[in-house]
Amino acid sequence: MPYILKYCTQEDDRQLTNILAEVADRYDFDGSYNLILSTVDPMLPVLKELEKSDDFLTQACAKMTQGRAFRIRLTGKELEYIGVAVTGELIDIADYRGKVVLLSSETPWQSRNNVLDVYKKLFASLHDKGFVMINQVEGMGSIEADRQNAEDNEIAWIITSREGGYAKKLEDYRQKYGLQDTVFLLDREGKVLHSWSNGLCAAVLEKLQTLFPEQETVLSEIRTELIQNKEQSRMEIVQMFADNAQTFASELGVMLQSVDDALTPRGEPIFTDVLPPHISAQVKSELTDVLLSIPEINPSLWRQAFQLKMEALRNQCTQTLVNHPEMKPEEAFKEWIQTLEKLEQSPHAQAGTYHERVSLLLAMMPYIGQTDSNADYAKKIHKRWIEMNEKEIDRQKSLPPGKRHFSLVIHYNGMETRMLIDAMEEIDEDGSQGLVAALCDALVPILNDSGSNELKEIANNLQGVSRRSSSVGKEFEFECMLMNGEQFNVKSLRGKIVLVNFWATWCGPCLREFPNMKTQYEKYKEKGYEMIALSTDAEVKDIVEFQEKNDYPWLVGSLVKSKDAGLVDYHAHYGIQGIPTTFLLDRTGKVLFRMVGNDDEVLNEALRKAFGE
Repeated sequence: MPYILKYCTQEDDRQLTNILAEVADRYDFDGSYNLILSTVDPMLPVLKELEKSDDFLTQACAKMTQGRAFRIRLTGKELEYIGVAVTGELIDIADYRGKVVLLSSETPWQSRNNVLDVYKKLFASLHDKGFVMINQVEGMGSIEADRQNAEDNEIAWIITSREGGYAKKLEDYRQKYGLQDTVFLLDREGKVLHSWSNGLCAAVLEKLQTLFPEQETVLSEIRTELIQNKEQSRMEIVQMFADNAQTFASELGVMLQSVDDALTPRGEPIFTDVLPPHISAQVKSELTDVLLSIPEINPSLWRQAFQLKMEALRNQCTQTLVNHPEMKPEEAFKEWIQTLEKLEQSPHAQAGTYHERVSLLLAMMPYIGQTDSNADYAKKIHKRWIEMNEKEIDRQKSLPPGKRHFSLVIHYNGMETRMLIDAMEEIDEDGSQGLVAALCDALVPILNDSGSNELKEIANNLQGVSRRSSSVGKEFEFECMLMNGEQFNVKSLRGKIVLVNFWATWCGPCLREFPNMKTQYEKYKEKGYEMIALSTDAEVKDIVEFQEKNDYPWLVGSLVKSKDAGLVDYHAHYGIQGIPTTFLLDRTGKVLFRMVGNDDEVLNEALRKAFGE
């Protein structure tokens, strides 16, 4: 493996090891060809070193790659898994000894092969016969969104949320087992009978038939339906190439060897695998142009070609900006923008192109700091973001209630809106230009008008972000329950300079800033200075243990105790997205300064100014 050993440690190839293992996993989804182990095992020395990296992506990819091999070796062994159900309780797979368990990391309502109905029929046929089914879903930004999706899709079996696992600080099984549309089947002793990395497949149903022979007929019917769903997707691509092979050859000079080129070795349709690696990005772009121009093209294939075209333009436009940093992003991305607007007129785009519009915006967003007028460009990004969300929400609202799906809007406004806010805060740190507040204030009514509870929840959070972003110069409202049981209101400290800090015992940057904060506290205490640190820890005992081990003199509050006492959740009120977050108040209670993250010198300078030094 000289190529792997030479390149996988380079910064630009942080994901290479995981990509190589993923390809092996795709072609050898049940491990029977030994591709996964033969790919991963030679890389283990390098992976062990990469796992020690301070870079999150490098570390995560190294763990994920090893997890894929670990999964293969689990056959015949007991499986450890503890998750958080979307209903809130902890799910320990060990509690289901004596039953056959199917554990899947496939999100059934998002599968490309329409397996939701198959999952439902499988559960209905076996749930009262000593069978348990668990789906761990990747999530749409919160356990509440996962719960709502489960309810909307009328899921009767156990759904666990990876987001919920994060919140409870549980093991990340996605990394540990290399989960990616993975299915485990466990016997009644809790041991792994087999695992598959291509989601619910015919082999799973065949295995279940041997475990539940009395249900052989119904399981056979379910297996047939599953095969038909996948076969339909495969045949759409096969038929398209059969109908148009000569066109491709004459237009592009690319000889497709046979219709079988439309398939991977294991029968899963992957459009991009048709194109040999040596064909350039330009030829790929030309091929998609031909596909997209065919009037009678199959809608499914049109969408695949559309995605490939967008990918080619994304790479091309991004490279243009790298080569010409003086260009304005809207100029570098002009072809992508125009092509997207043109293709949106196609009848095959009836499902909307919201995802690609978001991808376009996200590709442009990092270059905010590369233009002469950051604020003006940020406002253009803001305008595009508002327009695309309003358009997609209006499109969803025009559909019958049972056909509305806000999952993408929920996902992007839960994640990418946060990225956009972070980018704007970098060029408007004190909020004086009003960039973040303007974005949030424009987006909130659109999300609230959607009728989606998840989007209303996001809107509520954005109201807090707007409040925080525009807080400098305004009176700061804040109260909490202290660890000593007293109720505290910041108004009681009028006449003093006050620092309010949101932190947690598990937060490294928070703990690193405390020694300097103690030095400053002792320096200014006699000059009329006080500090209140509100812990966001989920467990009060963690705060107690921290206080017992550390001697910090300021007031300490608990968000959990404050909520239990019925007080306002000021963490949400100010839309705190990251900790530590700090506010410095003047003697009248107005915000002088706010900061996200830890920077001792910046804080010290703000204190010097506050005390007129």
